[in-house]
Amino acid sequence: MVCETGNESCRYFENGKCTFEEKPKPRTIAVDLDGTILEYDGWKGHSHFGKPLPGAKEALQKLKEQGFLIIIWTTRNNKEEIARYLREQGIPFDYINENPFGPPDGSNKIYADYYVDDKAVEFRGDWQEVLRKVCGAKTDLNKLKEFVNNIVAEVLDGVPCTVQTTVQIDKDEGEDMLVVDVFVKEKEEKVLELWKTISNKIRTAVDRELGSEYQRLLFIRVRQAAGVRNRQAAGVRN
Repeated sequence: MVCETGNESCRYFENGKCTFEEKPKPRTIAVDLDGTILEYDGWKGHSHFGKPLPGAKEALQKLKEQGFLIIIWTTRNNKEEIARYLREQGIPFDYINENPFGPPDGSNKIYADYYVDDKAVEFRGDWQEVLRKVCGAKTDLNKLKEFVNNIVAEVLDGVPCTVQTTVQIDKDEGEDMLVVDVFVKEKEEKVLELWKTISNKIRTAVDRELGSEYQRLLFIRVRQAAGVRNRQAAGVRN
């Protein structure tokens, strides 16, 4: 790639060419400070630092052992005080708010392979997911919970059962979802068949009245009620 700046002092400048993409670079992780490495309960001045969060020191030590370049990425600009405090706490790092291995003449954004921040939202190609997380998935869940509670009597008409709805965190996705537990007074062989019927009815109603984006917030389980022999459960998240 042709060098656009002609900066011969750049580490990637060779014979008039930019070798940024070709040169090996250390795996880099940029880590936020307040609320991520250190406790944070509000701004109290540049000289005030919270205690290290549990596991932060050990995690960064592990990353260092695996060859990562660790950059502290923070809005604080008192680098010397930050460095001194982190060293006192035994927390490893390489640079603060800079990466000498970044692209030449780049912006203030730190070049890194990974970014860790307590306020970050991971983008996975779905802007609707971003909106749910930023604008408030809990509002959607409250609306979904109210709707499901209002329709279960109609949807489950004739099915001997009890229903419980709770908001739980999906361990895989890291976001809240509505769990609908249906406890049926039926034998084992009926559970899977009922789950298919009940799940389809609830999801169809939700999709028709609220929209398909609510489907990902819904998890439906059908279980045998207590006291029924050969208890079994069926359930899957869409």
